[in-house]
This record gives sequence, C-alpha cells and structure tokens, in this order.
Amino acid sequence: MKIAKVIMSVYAWLTFRPGYMLLTADDRALAGEKAGKFRQGWLGIISVSIIWSFACVGLWHLTITFANDQGPMSPIPAAAVLLPFVLWFYRRSIMAMAKVCFPRRRDERTILIVVIVALLLLYFLDVRGQAEEHGSWYAYWLGDWQWLRPRASYRPLLLGPLWGAWAMLIMPQFSRANKDTEPAIAAYADGCGPAKAAFMMAFPLAGSLYYFNHLSWWQISISALAVLSATVGGLVICKATGGLKRRSLLAVNILTQLVFYFAYLTNRVFLGA
Repeated sequence: MKIAKVIMSVYAWLTFRPGYMLLTADDRALAGEKAGKFRQGWLGIISVSIIWSFACVGLWHLTITFANDQGPMSPIPAAAVLLPFVLWFYRRSIMAMAKVCFPRRRDERTILIVVIVALLLLYFLDVRGQAEEHGSWYAYWLGDWQWLRPRASYRPLLLGPLWGAWAMLIMPQFSRANKDTEPAIAAYADGCGPAKAAFMMAFPLAGSLYYFNHLSWWQISISALAVLSATVGGLVICKATGGLKRRSLLAVNILTQLVFYFAYLTNRVFLGA
C-alpha cells in the first residue's frame, strides 16, 4: 500500500513538471500554464527520459524474471515495455510524427502509427536475442562497479530515450521560434541554448561509444545516425510544420529513437557484432 502511495505521489509531482508536460501533456494543458515555466524544460526532458529509461530496464528485468521466459524472443517483457511506451510516455510523440507526415490524411496517419508501433514491437521482441559480451576484461576491471556496464541487451533501452531527449534539445539550435510557435515552446527554445545542447550531447554519445565498443568499428555509425536523424531529420520536420512547434519536437524524439534502435540492430546482425 505504501509503495502504491509513493508511486502516486511521484506521478502527481511529475504531472506538473515542465519536462514531463512537454512530452505527455495535452496541448490545452500546456497553453494553460505560464510560458516562462518551460524555460528550463530542457533539463526536465533529460531528467524524465533518464527515469523512463531505467524504468524500462527495470520493467523488462522484472517481467522476464517472473515470466521465466527462456526463448530467443520474449513477448511478455516486450509487451510490458511497449504498452506504456506507446500508450503513455511517447503516445503524443508517435501521434505527432504521424501528423507531420500526413497533416491532412487521417487514414494514412493511422497506418503510420501502426507501422511505428510494429517497428518498436519488432525491436523489443529482439532484445532477448541480443548477444552478450563474453570474457570481457571490463568484468574484471570494474569489479563492484560492474553495474556501470549492464547487460548488452539493456544498453539500447537505457540510451534510446536519452538520444530522443537530446534531439529535442538540438532542434531549437537550427530552427528558431516564429510567430506560429506556441508560447511554451518559444520559452523552452529560449532557455535551451547551444552550450546546453552541446554539453548534454556528451552523455548519450559517450554512453553509446562505451556501451557498444564490443561491436565492430562500425558501431560509431549508431551514434552518427542518431545525430543525423536529430539534426537533418529535425530540419526536415520543422520545414514540414512551418517552423519550431511542439509537434516537431515530439516527432524528432521518436524518429531519433527509431533510427538509434535499428542502427544498433543493423550493427549487431549484419556488421559482425
């Protein structure tokens, strides 16, 4: 009972945090808040994305333990992670991506949403089959600090949300707010300068280089493609939306995550992981 109260208290606290609101709140809820509240939203987006990434790993680990699933694919943990991903935390991001691609065609938007969900399910189903490191010197070098280098299959789950969050930080550096930009997003962009975006890039980039160095040298393409999708993809999305808007920020988040996950799979499966 106490655990449930703690969870509800944390959720109630998150509900009105600017970073969480930018990712999950209704547009009307955002418009009802003072725009200045979102100047530090960039830090909130990074923070809640880190919390989400650890929650994904924890949820995956718990479900695979209790399900006692020994097969090459794990549908129960995959569903446990996918459902809150698409129905809660990134629901608006997926919808934004569909609206950016098909602003006036509802049927096509629905098809794209189904495709995005199917791609995410395909990735999550494959998590169990991802090769682990064997005989790595890191196991001896880290000792009690082994938790800094978790199982290889968990590493993309940890880093994907962080790359998506960083994509929302870098977009305002190339696409400025205009008269059509929502006040909350204009304030967010004003508070998220190039120095902050560059500094925050160090975390997903360093994590990717460190966590994936058991792959072939092609593993640098994982980070490169994530950066490319966040910058070039962000520019294309902003052009499609007529400038910096909330839906363009949300769309680039999910785009960058998808590119990151499948760049990792490509490296692992086809490039000699």
